[in-house]
Amino acid sequence: MANKIKLEVYTFGFRQPREQEYISLGDIEGTDFKTVFNDFLTSLKVRKKSEKLKKTLKIDDTYLNIDKDLISGVFESGEYGYSSDIIDVDAEDSSKPVFEKKNNHAEVLPFYFLIYAPSNRNKAIILLQRFGGKGINSVLGRNFEKYSKIRFPDLVLDFQQFISKALANHWIENGGISEFSLVSHELPSDSSDRLGLKGYESEVKTIQLKMSAKSVFGKYLNKRVKNYIDNPNNVFFDIKELSGFGLNGDKVKKKVQLTMDGNIRTIDLSDTGKMRPYYDIDNQVKKNADQHPDFESIDEIAKKLVADLLKIDID
Repeated sequence: MANKIKLEVYTFGFRQPREQEYISLGDIEGTDFKTVFNDFLTSLKVRKKSEKLKKTLKIDDTYLNIDKDLISGVFESGEYGYSSDIIDVDAEDSSKPVFEKKNNHAEVLPFYFLIYAPSNRNKAIILLQRFGGKGINSVLGRNFEKYSKIRFPDLVLDFQQFISKALANHWIENGGISEFSLVSHELPSDSSDRLGLKGYESEVKTIQLKMSAKSVFGKYLNKRVKNYIDNPNNVFFDIKELSGFGLNGDKVKKKVQLTMDGNIRTIDLSDTGKMRPYYDIDNQVKKNADQHPDFESIDEIAKKLVADLLKIDID
């Protein structure tokens, strides 16, 4: 499906300039992170726009929920800066536009978020929803950094994608691998000749090897993946034929899908030094008629992921 629903994990932290350690979330110049972020959300009741990113951002306070160390809700965001025709794909004559989008028009979409910011930690965790290829990490990060510079001019705010080999190992050790895939976007010239695709290399979008595992084979894959994480210099599959299809080497994406506590997790193994665990929740989350997530459904799923994150040290 083109517009899959995913959750990605990021972290926020304040520090002194030229210092590496983050200060406590419970004492940011006399206040706490939850108060700071809630004040930031209040400022977003008025829609902001980023001319550099050509994106808008606004809080939809209909769904705003604050519960102890958790803040969850929905941002509204849209892209502008280009024009296009909107057509009715079900119309008898779909060539006639039903609306002409101007450069200053933005298609506004809802994006769920969840913040976990206990006062006894030094980093806040934020889960952000993606809708297909669309997300809000850049426009949210830019707006929060701008707000923080004004409020705390003597502090530095770091907004980073959460990277964790420890979490990946936890998932693999406690879950069962259900699927493994190798993905390449380049077809070697010698292979294109053997496949009768000489001259059409640029038209090949993706070459993919995907294996779905039964229980016994899944245990074998768990061991292979664990060994690969511990030593990325190991070749995952020592099969020369894979090289012929461009499915060996540094540019190949290696992804593992596993099931843990009834939930699907996905780990990108392409760079073991920068592992980005994320949730592909498209088959789990309930969707409304507009095909966007039901708030209570995605909120429940996100809180389960936070529970996973708390099993490792994020500071």
